[in-house]
Amino acid sequence: QPKQDIGTEKFFMGGHFDPKSPDKFLKWRVFGVADHLVIKGDQHCEKRGYFIPHFFVQKEGADLESTFAAIIEPYAGTPFIVQSRMTPVDGNDNDALKAVVVSVQTNNGHHDVCFADGRPEKTRELKIENREWKISAEFAYVSVDANGLRQASLTGGTLLKSPDVLLAPAQRERQAKIVKVDYPRRTLWLDAVWPEVCGNESVIEVIGPAAASDPDEGGVHRATQYTAMTVTPEAGQTSIRVRSGADYYLARVREVDADKEIIRCSLGAPFDHEKVPKDWTISNETLTRFWRADWSGGDEFKLTSGSASKDDFGENGGLYVWEYGVNDRVRQAAFASLRRREDGSYELEANTACQVGLAGKAIQISTDNKNFRQLPLKKEGHLAVVEVTESMLGNAGRMWIKTAN
Repeated sequence: QPKQDIGTEKFFMGGHFDPKSPDKFLKWRVFGVADHLVIKGDQHCEKRGYFIPHFFVQKEGADLESTFAAIIEPYAGTPFIVQSRMTPVDGNDNDALKAVVVSVQTNNGHHDVCFADGRPEKTRELKIENREWKISAEFAYVSVDANGLRQASLTGGTLLKSPDVLLAPAQRERQAKIVKVDYPRRTLWLDAVWPEVCGNESVIEVIGPAAASDPDEGGVHRATQYTAMTVTPEAGQTSIRVRSGADYYLARVREVDADKEIIRCSLGAPFDHEKVPKDWTISNETLTRFWRADWSGGDEFKLTSGSASKDDFGENGGLYVWEYGVNDRVRQAAFASLRRREDGSYELEANTACQVGLAGKAIQISTDNKNFRQLPLKKEGHLAVVEVTESMLGNAGRMWIKTAN
Protein backbone atom coordinates (compact mmCIF):
# COMPACT_ATOMS: atom_id res chain seq x y z
CA GLN A 1 0.00 0.00 0.00
CA PRO A 2 1.66 3.30 -1.08
CA LYS A 3 2.26 5.62 1.86
CA GLN A 4 0.46 8.53 0.19
CA ASP A 5 -2.78 6.50 0.02
CA ILE A 6 -2.94 5.68 3.76
CA GLY A 7 -5.91 7.40 5.42
CA THR A 8 -7.39 8.60 2.12
CA GLU A 9 -10.72 7.85 0.49
CA LYS A 10 -8.97 5.44 -1.89
CA PHE A 11 -7.54 3.58 1.12
CA PHE A 12 -10.91 3.21 2.87
CA MET A 13 -13.03 2.49 -0.24
CA GLY A 14 -10.70 -0.13 -1.69
CA GLY A 15 -12.17 -1.64 -4.86
CA HIS A 16 -15.24 0.61 -4.57
CA PHE A 17 -13.18 3.79 -5.04
CA ASP A 18 -14.19 5.88 -8.05
CA PRO A 19 -11.52 8.46 -9.00
CA LYS A 20 -14.17 10.42 -10.94
CA SER A 21 -16.35 10.87 -7.86
CA PRO A 22 -16.39 14.45 -6.52
CA ASP A 23 -14.50 15.38 -3.36
CA LYS A 24 -16.14 14.43 -0.06
CA PHE A 25 -16.85 16.92 2.73
CA LEU A 26 -18.22 16.91 6.27
CA LYS A 27 -19.87 20.12 7.45
CA TRP A 28 -20.52 20.59 11.15
CA ARG A 29 -23.06 23.18 12.32
CA VAL A 30 -23.28 23.89 16.05
CA PHE A 31 -26.11 26.10 17.36
CA GLY A 32 -26.33 28.47 20.31
CA VAL A 33 -22.57 28.69 20.96
CA ALA A 34 -21.76 32.16 19.65
CA ASP A 35 -19.71 33.02 22.75
CA HIS A 36 -17.86 29.69 22.93
CA LEU A 37 -14.26 28.94 22.04
CA VAL A 38 -13.64 26.70 19.01
CA ILE A 39 -10.48 24.60 19.18
CA LYS A 40 -8.95 22.52 16.39
CA GLY A 41 -6.28 19.90 16.88
CA ASP A 42 -4.85 17.37 14.44
CA GLN A 43 -3.95 13.79 15.25
CA HIS A 44 -0.83 13.05 13.16
CA CYS A 45 0.49 9.65 12.22
CA GLU A 46 4.11 10.21 11.25
CA LYS A 47 4.66 6.59 10.28
CA ARG A 48 1.79 6.40 7.83
CA GLY A 49 1.80 10.03 6.78
CA TYR A 50 -1.78 11.06 7.45
CA PHE A 51 -3.67 13.17 9.99
CA ILE A 52 -7.18 13.28 11.46
CA PRO A 53 -8.60 16.71 12.38
CA HIS A 54 -10.52 17.16 15.66
CA PHE A 55 -12.74 20.10 16.55
CA PHE A 56 -13.92 21.12 20.02
CA VAL A 57 -16.34 23.74 21.34
CA GLN A 58 -15.71 25.02 24.85
CA LYS A 59 -17.04 27.61 27.26
CA GLU A 60 -14.95 28.59 30.25
CA GLY A 61 -16.39 29.17 33.71
CA ALA A 62 -17.47 27.47 36.93
CA ASP A 63 -20.51 25.22 37.52
CA LEU A 64 -21.52 25.39 33.86
CA GLU A 65 -24.06 23.24 32.07
CA SER A 66 -24.28 23.22 28.30
CA THR A 67 -26.38 21.72 25.56
CA PHE A 68 -24.67 21.25 22.21
CA ALA A 69 -27.07 20.91 19.29
CA ALA A 70 -25.36 20.11 16.01
CA ILE A 71 -26.16 19.14 12.44
CA ILE A 72 -23.55 16.99 10.68
CA GLU A 73 -23.77 17.12 6.88
CA PRO A 74 -21.68 14.61 4.90
CA TYR A 75 -21.81 15.30 1.18
CA ALA A 76 -20.00 14.77 -2.12
CA GLY A 77 -19.41 17.82 -4.27
CA THR A 78 -22.29 20.12 -3.30
CA PRO A 79 -24.01 20.55 0.10
CA PHE A 80 -27.63 19.39 0.30
CA ILE A 81 -28.72 21.49 3.30
CA VAL A 82 -30.15 24.82 2.17
CA GLN A 83 -30.98 26.24 5.59
CA SER A 84 -30.79 25.19 9.25
CA ARG A 85 -31.70 27.06 12.41
CA MET A 86 -32.54 26.58 16.06
CA THR A 87 -36.10 27.33 17.20
CA PRO A 88 -36.70 28.89 20.65
CA VAL A 89 -38.95 27.01 23.08
CA ASP A 90 -41.35 28.90 25.35
CA GLY A 91 -40.49 28.49 29.05
CA ASN A 92 -37.42 26.42 28.26
CA ASP A 93 -34.90 25.39 30.91
CA ASN A 94 -31.35 26.73 30.96
CA ASP A 95 -29.26 23.67 31.70
CA ALA A 96 -27.95 20.53 30.04
CA LEU A 97 -31.45 18.98 29.99
CA LYS A 98 -33.25 21.78 28.18
CA ALA A 99 -35.31 21.11 25.07
CA VAL A 100 -33.62 21.65 21.70
CA VAL A 101 -35.38 22.14 18.36
CA VAL A 102 -33.52 22.40 15.05
CA SER A 103 -35.17 22.93 11.65
CA VAL A 104 -33.45 21.78 8.47
CA GLN A 105 -34.39 22.51 4.86
CA THR A 106 -32.77 20.46 2.07
CA ASN A 107 -32.37 21.12 -1.64
CA ASN A 108 -34.81 18.31 -2.54
CA GLY A 109 -37.68 20.16 -0.86
CA HIS A 110 -37.69 18.40 2.51
CA HIS A 111 -38.35 20.49 5.61
CA ASP A 112 -37.40 18.56 8.76
CA VAL A 113 -37.85 19.42 12.43
CA CYS A 114 -35.68 17.57 14.97
CA PHE A 115 -36.50 17.70 18.70
CA ALA A 116 -34.77 16.41 21.84
CA ASP A 117 -35.58 17.00 25.51
CA GLY A 118 -33.97 15.85 28.76
CA ARG A 119 -37.29 16.39 30.55
CA PRO A 120 -39.75 14.44 28.41
CA GLU A 121 -42.48 14.66 31.03
CA LYS A 122 -42.91 18.36 30.15
CA THR A 123 -45.07 19.58 27.28
CA ARG A 124 -43.11 22.08 25.21
CA GLU A 125 -44.92 24.74 23.19
CA LEU A 126 -43.19 26.36 20.23
CA LYS A 127 -43.83 28.18 17.00
CA ILE A 128 -42.22 27.24 13.71
CA GLU A 129 -42.97 29.62 10.83
CA ASN A 130 -45.77 31.11 12.97
CA ARG A 131 -47.47 27.72 13.30
CA GLU A 132 -48.05 26.21 16.75
CA TRP A 133 -46.51 22.92 17.88
CA LYS A 134 -46.74 20.90 21.12
CA ILE A 135 -44.27 18.13 21.97
CA SER A 136 -43.74 15.96 25.04
CA ALA A 137 -41.03 13.41 24.25
CA GLU A 138 -37.39 12.42 24.57
CA PHE A 139 -37.01 12.64 20.79
CA ALA A 140 -39.32 13.67 17.97
CA TYR A 141 -39.01 14.20 14.23
CA VAL A 142 -41.32 15.58 11.54
CA SER A 143 -40.58 15.84 7.83
CA VAL A 144 -42.78 17.45 5.16
CA ASP A 145 -42.40 18.16 1.45
CA ALA A 146 -44.54 19.56 -1.37
CA ASN A 147 -46.97 16.64 -0.94
CA GLY A 148 -47.43 17.15 2.79
CA LEU A 149 -46.34 14.90 5.64
CA ARG A 150 -43.47 12.52 4.79
CA GLN A 151 -42.64 11.14 8.21
CA ALA A 152 -43.32 11.73 11.89
CA SER A 153 -42.01 9.88 14.92
CA LEU A 154 -41.54 10.27 18.65
CA THR A 155 -39.78 8.24 21.32
CA GLY A 156 -40.24 8.32 25.08
CA GLY A 157 -43.19 10.70 24.96
CA THR A 158 -46.94 11.13 24.89
CA LEU A 159 -47.49 13.99 22.44
CA LEU A 160 -46.32 15.21 19.05
CA LYS A 161 -48.73 17.74 17.58
CA SER A 162 -47.85 19.82 14.55
CA PRO A 163 -50.04 21.43 11.89
CA ASP A 164 -49.59 18.25 9.81
CA VAL A 165 -49.85 15.37 12.27
CA LEU A 166 -50.80 14.17 15.74
CA LEU A 167 -49.11 11.24 17.49
CA ALA A 168 -50.13 10.63 21.10
CA PRO A 169 -48.94 7.33 22.66
CA ALA A 170 -50.94 6.12 25.64
CA GLN A 171 -47.81 6.05 27.84
CA ARG A 172 -44.30 7.46 27.82
CA GLU A 173 -42.56 4.28 28.93
CA ARG A 174 -42.95 0.91 30.60
CA GLN A 175 -41.02 -0.18 33.67
CA ALA A 176 -40.89 -3.47 35.56
CA LYS A 177 -38.62 -5.46 37.87
CA ILE A 178 -36.75 -8.62 36.94
CA VAL A 179 -37.95 -11.55 39.06
CA LYS A 180 -36.22 -14.46 37.30
CA VAL A 181 -33.38 -15.00 34.83
CA ASP A 182 -32.26 -17.91 32.64
CA TYR A 183 -28.86 -16.80 31.36
CA PRO A 184 -28.16 -19.72 28.98
CA ARG A 185 -31.53 -19.16 27.28
CA ARG A 186 -31.02 -15.36 27.26
CA THR A 187 -34.44 -14.98 28.90
CA LEU A 188 -35.63 -12.80 31.78
CA TRP A 189 -38.99 -12.55 33.53
CA LEU A 190 -40.70 -9.32 34.65
CA ASP A 191 -43.17 -8.72 37.46
CA ALA A 192 -45.63 -6.99 35.08
CA VAL A 193 -47.57 -7.90 31.97
CA TRP A 194 -46.17 -6.38 28.79
CA PRO A 195 -47.91 -6.93 25.42
CA GLU A 196 -46.22 -8.92 22.66
CA VAL A 197 -45.90 -5.74 20.61
CA CYS A 198 -42.99 -4.80 22.91
CA GLY A 199 -40.88 -7.49 21.23
CA ASN A 200 -40.13 -7.90 17.53
CA GLU A 201 -36.53 -6.65 17.86
CA SER A 202 -37.42 -3.63 19.99
CA VAL A 203 -34.89 -2.09 22.36
CA ILE A 204 -35.19 -2.50 26.13
CA GLU A 205 -33.01 -0.81 28.74
CA VAL A 206 -31.87 -2.66 31.85
CA ILE A 207 -31.13 -0.43 34.84
CA GLY A 208 -29.49 -1.31 38.15
CA PRO A 209 -31.44 -1.02 41.43
CA ALA A 210 -32.48 2.50 42.37
CA ALA A 211 -30.21 2.77 45.41
CA ALA A 212 -27.17 1.69 43.43
CA SER A 213 -27.98 4.21 40.70
CA ASP A 214 -28.50 7.20 43.00
CA PRO A 215 -25.58 9.66 42.82
CA ASP A 216 -26.64 11.12 46.19
CA GLU A 217 -25.92 7.73 47.72
CA GLY A 218 -22.54 7.45 46.02
CA GLY A 219 -23.90 5.27 43.24
CA VAL A 220 -23.56 5.54 39.48
CA HIS A 221 -26.35 5.02 37.00
CA ARG A 222 -25.85 1.57 35.49
CA ALA A 223 -27.74 0.81 32.33
CA THR A 224 -27.33 -1.41 29.31
CA GLN A 225 -29.48 -2.02 26.25
CA TYR A 226 -30.73 -5.27 24.77
CA THR A 227 -32.77 -6.20 21.73
CA ALA A 228 -35.97 -7.98 22.73
CA MET A 229 -36.61 -10.76 20.21
CA THR A 230 -39.83 -12.12 21.76
CA VAL A 231 -42.10 -10.86 24.54
CA THR A 232 -44.52 -13.36 26.03
CA PRO A 233 -47.11 -12.50 28.72
CA GLU A 234 -47.63 -15.44 31.07
CA ALA A 235 -49.39 -15.84 34.44
CA GLY A 236 -49.28 -12.17 35.41
CA GLN A 237 -45.65 -11.83 34.36
CA THR A 238 -43.75 -11.39 31.10
CA SER A 239 -40.85 -13.37 29.69
CA ILE A 240 -38.45 -11.59 27.34
CA ARG A 241 -35.91 -13.38 25.20
CA VAL A 242 -33.09 -11.07 24.18
CA ARG A 243 -30.59 -11.34 21.35
CA SER A 244 -27.30 -11.15 23.28
CA GLY A 245 -25.92 -12.84 26.37
CA ALA A 246 -25.53 -11.01 29.69
CA ASP A 247 -22.10 -12.31 30.74
CA TYR A 248 -19.77 -9.35 31.23
CA TYR A 249 -16.72 -10.80 33.03
CA LEU A 250 -15.35 -14.25 33.81
CA ALA A 251 -12.30 -14.96 35.98
CA ARG A 252 -10.90 -17.65 38.26
CA VAL A 253 -11.33 -17.13 41.99
CA ARG A 254 -7.97 -17.27 43.75
CA GLU A 255 -9.11 -16.37 47.28
CA VAL A 256 -12.26 -15.86 49.37
CA ASP A 257 -11.99 -13.85 52.59
CA ALA A 258 -15.17 -14.97 54.35
CA ASP A 259 -14.69 -12.62 57.31
CA LYS A 260 -14.42 -9.52 55.12
CA GLU A 261 -16.85 -10.94 52.52
CA ILE A 262 -14.32 -10.25 49.77
CA ILE A 263 -13.65 -12.38 46.69
CA ARG A 264 -10.31 -11.98 44.92
CA CYS A 265 -9.94 -13.12 41.32
CA SER A 266 -7.05 -13.87 38.99
CA LEU A 267 -8.02 -11.12 36.55
CA GLY A 268 -8.68 -7.42 37.16
CA ALA A 269 -12.17 -6.24 36.31
CA PRO A 270 -12.54 -3.88 33.30
CA PHE A 271 -14.06 -0.99 35.25
CA ASP A 272 -13.20 2.69 35.63
CA HIS A 273 -12.70 3.08 39.38
CA GLU A 274 -14.04 6.64 39.38
CA LYS A 275 -17.31 5.74 37.64
CA VAL A 276 -17.85 2.07 38.38
CA PRO A 277 -21.50 1.19 39.02
CA LYS A 278 -22.40 -0.71 42.17
CA ASP A 279 -24.52 -3.73 43.01
CA TRP A 280 -23.65 -6.26 40.31
CA THR A 281 -25.11 -9.74 40.02
CA ILE A 282 -22.33 -12.34 40.27
CA SER A 283 -22.41 -16.14 40.26
CA ASN A 284 -20.27 -19.23 40.19
CA GLU A 285 -19.55 -20.81 36.82
CA THR A 286 -22.17 -23.54 37.20
CA LEU A 287 -24.90 -20.96 37.96
CA THR A 288 -25.90 -22.69 41.19
CA ARG A 289 -25.04 -19.78 43.52
CA PHE A 290 -25.77 -16.08 43.01
CA TRP A 291 -24.81 -12.98 44.99
CA ARG A 292 -24.88 -9.20 44.73
CA ALA A 293 -21.52 -7.49 44.98
CA ASP A 294 -19.68 -4.19 44.57
CA TRP A 295 -16.35 -3.96 42.81
CA SER A 296 -13.67 -2.92 45.32
CA GLY A 297 -10.96 -2.20 42.77
CA GLY A 298 -8.50 -4.36 40.88
CA ASP A 299 -9.53 -8.00 41.14
CA GLU A 300 -11.70 -7.69 44.29
CA PHE A 301 -15.45 -7.93 44.77
CA LYS A 302 -17.21 -7.09 48.04
CA LEU A 303 -20.35 -9.13 48.69
CA THR A 304 -23.46 -7.11 49.54
CA SER A 305 -25.79 -10.11 49.90
CA GLY A 306 -25.15 -13.63 51.19
CA SER A 307 -21.85 -15.25 52.09
CA ALA A 308 -19.40 -17.32 50.07
CA SER A 309 -16.54 -19.78 50.41
CA LYS A 310 -13.94 -21.01 47.95
CA ASP A 311 -15.86 -24.29 47.68
CA ASP A 312 -18.87 -22.43 46.22
CA PHE A 313 -16.90 -21.90 43.03
CA GLY A 314 -16.08 -25.55 42.46
CA GLU A 315 -13.03 -27.18 40.93
CA ASN A 316 -12.71 -24.67 38.08
CA GLY A 317 -13.22 -21.68 40.40
CA GLY A 318 -15.03 -19.52 37.85
CA LEU A 319 -16.81 -16.27 38.78
CA TYR A 320 -19.23 -14.54 36.40
CA VAL A 321 -20.33 -10.90 36.50
CA TRP A 322 -23.68 -10.41 34.78
CA GLU A 323 -25.01 -7.22 33.19
CA TYR A 324 -28.40 -7.76 34.82
CA GLY A 325 -29.99 -9.92 37.47
CA VAL A 326 -33.00 -10.39 39.75
CA ASN A 327 -34.30 -7.09 41.21
CA ASP A 328 -32.83 -4.95 38.44
CA ARG A 329 -35.30 -2.81 36.52
CA VAL A 330 -36.25 -2.95 32.86
CA ARG A 331 -37.46 0.08 30.94
CA GLN A 332 -38.80 0.44 27.43
CA ALA A 333 -39.52 3.83 25.91
CA ALA A 334 -42.80 4.09 24.03
CA PHE A 335 -42.55 5.05 20.39
CA ALA A 336 -44.76 5.71 17.39
CA SER A 337 -43.67 6.39 13.83
CA LEU A 338 -45.53 7.24 10.63
CA ARG A 339 -43.93 6.98 7.19
CA ARG A 340 -45.58 7.91 3.90
CA ARG A 341 -45.44 5.26 1.18
CA GLU A 342 -45.18 5.75 -2.58
CA ASP A 343 -48.95 5.34 -3.04
CA GLY A 344 -49.69 8.12 -0.52
CA SER A 345 -50.76 5.79 2.29
CA TYR A 346 -48.89 5.61 5.60
CA GLU A 347 -47.20 2.83 7.51
CA LEU A 348 -47.51 3.09 11.30
CA GLU A 349 -45.11 1.35 13.67
CA ALA A 350 -45.63 1.57 17.43
CA ASN A 351 -45.17 -0.41 20.63
CA THR A 352 -48.17 0.99 22.50
CA ALA A 353 -51.71 2.16 21.90
CA CYS A 354 -51.80 5.67 20.47
CA GLN A 355 -53.89 8.37 18.87
CA VAL A 356 -53.06 9.19 15.26
CA GLY A 357 -54.19 12.37 13.54
CA LEU A 358 -53.82 13.20 9.84
CA ALA A 359 -55.33 15.77 7.49
CA GLY A 360 -58.51 14.44 5.93
CA LYS A 361 -62.15 13.62 6.51
CA ALA A 362 -61.84 9.84 6.87
CA ILE A 363 -59.20 7.34 7.97
CA GLN A 364 -58.99 3.67 7.04
CA ILE A 365 -56.65 1.12 8.59
CA SER A 366 -55.37 -2.32 7.61
CA THR A 367 -53.33 -4.95 9.43
CA ASP A 368 -52.27 -6.72 6.20
CA ASN A 369 -52.03 -3.80 3.75
CA LYS A 370 -54.82 -5.41 1.71
CA ASN A 371 -58.13 -5.19 3.54
CA PHE A 372 -58.93 -1.69 4.85
CA ARG A 373 -61.72 -0.64 7.17
CA GLN A 374 -62.83 2.78 8.30
CA LEU A 375 -62.38 3.82 11.93
CA PRO A 376 -64.57 6.18 13.92
CA LEU A 377 -62.81 9.48 14.38
CA LYS A 378 -62.94 12.83 16.07
CA LYS A 379 -61.85 16.14 14.59
CA GLU A 380 -59.13 18.35 16.05
CA GLY A 381 -59.06 21.33 13.76
CA HIS A 382 -58.32 20.04 10.25
CA LEU A 383 -56.91 16.75 11.58
CA ALA A 384 -58.94 13.53 11.70
CA VAL A 385 -57.94 11.61 14.85
CA VAL A 386 -58.40 7.86 15.45
CA GLU A 387 -57.59 5.53 18.34
CA VAL A 388 -55.16 2.71 17.56
CA THR A 389 -55.12 -0.13 20.10
CA GLU A 390 -52.36 -2.64 20.81
CA SER A 391 -54.52 -5.43 19.39
CA MET A 392 -54.76 -3.54 16.08
CA LEU A 393 -50.97 -3.29 15.95
CA GLY A 394 -50.62 -7.05 16.42
CA ASN A 395 -47.42 -8.84 17.35
CA ALA A 396 -45.43 -7.00 14.69
CA GLY A 397 -46.45 -3.54 15.92
CA ARG A 398 -47.33 -2.43 12.41
CA MET A 399 -50.37 -1.29 10.45
CA TRP A 400 -51.26 0.71 7.34
CA ILE A 401 -53.32 3.88 7.13
CA LYS A 402 -55.15 5.64 4.27
CA THR A 403 -56.82 9.06 4.42
CA ALA A 404 -59.66 10.44 2.34
CA ASN A 405 -60.75 14.04 1.76
